[in-house]
Amino acid sequence: MQSESNNTSVLEAMTKRLEEQEEIISQLEVQLQSMVGDLHKSNAKLARTHDQVYRFLGGLFNQEKQKGTLNYSINMILGVTPAQDSLVEDDETYWGSCPTTRQGDENARRIDEIEQKLSQIGKLFPPSKVTEERIKSSFSLCGNE
Repeated sequence: MQSESNNTSVLEAMTKRLEEQEEIISQLEVQLQSMVGDLHKSNAKLARTHDQVYRFLGGLFNQEKQKGTLNYSINMILGVTPAQDSLVEDDETYWGSCPTTRQGDENARRIDEIEQKLSQIGKLFPPSKVTEERIKSSFSLCGNE
């Protein structure tokens, strides 16, 4: 009789332990489903961010004069690690890897052209002096001394 009682109590203990483990498994499954949902949301958000950064890069760099820097940056986003020397290999700007827009490059060209014309008219405004003053003015407008 005692043996049956021991067997019954062992069986009850095992049943209780099994029910507890089933409850834990059920909770873990709920947590896993929540984590999978969060992961899908994060992946979608990352894809949208990736797409926007890709678009911004296309507008940030002058695609005619900074192809190397643009391609380097895009490859970094895509997970391709390009060689460091490819960063500016085919860039045609003295700004190097600093971004310049097509409009900015065009404005710089026009300003240089105007400065040259002013310099030719009586040599009143040498390009280096005008450029230096323009840089100082821009620098101080930005709150710098």
